[in-house]
Amino acid sequence: MMQNELFQTAVKKAKAGERDQARELLLSLVENNPRHELAWLWLSELVPEPEDKIIALENALTLNPERPQTKTRLAQLRQKYPHLNQPTANHFSLNGHYPNPEALLVTDEELRFAEITELFAQKQVANGRLELAAFLRRYSNHEAGWWLMVQHADSQANLLTALDHLLRLNRQHPEAMRYIESIQPTNEQYLQMARLYERLEVWETAVRYYKRALKSPQQCRPPAGQKSGCPTWKIR
Repeated sequence: MMQNELFQTAVKKAKAGERDQARELLLSLVENNPRHELAWLWLSELVPEPEDKIIALENALTLNPERPQTKTRLAQLRQKYPHLNQPTANHFSLNGHYPNPEALLVTDEELRFAEITELFAQKQVANGRLELAAFLRRYSNHEAGWWLMVQHADSQANLLTALDHLLRLNRQHPEAMRYIESIQPTNEQYLQMARLYERLEVWETAVRYYKRALKSPQQCRPPAGQKSGCPTWKIR
């Protein structure tokens, strides 16, 4: 069974009240793919011991430090069980019977993104790109989705587009500059490069690319019936 199918099956069983079976499937999943954030989140609700819940949430938080639900739930458990605040061993105690906590709510958006991430993990890159493009058409403000597209762009043009969306959402993304600096733009791409550096507030470089765009014949072809196609850029 593929990992995304395994995860979906575990979620269905958890929602149906088959918590033991769901837990076993998720444990198998994280054993093979310890970077599956959503699996750790579901495990945090399915394992019986507070220590195991904390471990699962710590693992999830390490993978995604920005999810507020994880931070809140982990803080609640640490406050409730202060004796467990010391560093915990990275394993589950796996004993006792399950309580009946509320099921963790994971949105369809998160589930779909987890499936797409798994496609890339399974080296199904072409299929992953297609599914990711469809996902981003629906969830255009999904920062992690655009970052995934940056990492797997199949052309420089698509890389520039993905970077522009990423920086629109988070101009301080720590890895974006590394990709931008590796680009050797064509004349037609000077304007896109200028906009990327403008989003980063690297004004000197942005101005330099805007000037190149103005000088580029590709950028200055006049539309039919007009004498000049060169716009007048207002550079801050």
